[in-house]
Amino acid sequence: MMHRAFFILVALTLVQTTADASSRKNHDSASASKSRTSDSSSSWGKDSAAAQAAFRANDLSKAEKLAKKALSDTKHMKENDPRIMISSEDLAQVYLRQQKYDQARPPFMRVLKIKEAKYGKDSAELIQPLNNVVRVTCAGGACYDTIPYLKRLLAIRKRVDPKSRDIPITLLLIGEAYEKREAYPEAMDYFKQATLAEKQRIGNGPMVLTLSRNIERVRHKMAVCKTKSVG
Repeated sequence: MMHRAFFILVALTLVQTTADASSRKNHDSASASKSRTSDSSSSWGKDSAAAQAAFRANDLSKAEKLAKKALSDTKHMKENDPRIMISSEDLAQVYLRQQKYDQARPPFMRVLKIKEAKYGKDSAELIQPLNNVVRVTCAGGACYDTIPYLKRLLAIRKRVDPKSRDIPITLLLIGEAYEKREAYPEAMDYFKQATLAEKQRIGNGPMVLTLSRNIERVRHKMAVCKTKSVG
């Protein structure tokens, strides 16, 4: 089971194209840097900048303390104030690096909700925050709970780029999540969808081989369940 859990976490880092990741990361970093610079004299600006410096220095204990303080500085602000999203993201990233996945989920969820309100629930701008929620939820041991978010990622991906390599990966992850819940018919369906999507994209390859093994594994589990129910 461990190799499959590891595969899921590795695959989750790939559920966005390199171009998407680079573009959004640069855009978000520039926006955050601009906000910190323009507000450098305030408590929030000082705490936020100090938290980032500690994070870059890998002083995670200090970064966590300062990121919490920066987020606390935003209590008087309206929810659409960009400083709230910046501080929520900063704190979540600190928790993620510390492997405090359960604690990382609420601030990542807050970022998601803020971006939903700003861009709409089917915007490509949600790819990164959705991916972050999926990563920490699964890493925290609740992979089955990621299914609604993975399905939203899938729908956005299909609309933005129907030939994206991330479509078969996302289908695979949904199948894995269903399998962990022992929902084998659903797992089989998504593994088959992933196989078809990958074959249409590049033909047979390593991922198709992985998926064929997944299908055989799930088929065996279904047979065992059927035997037990008859017995």
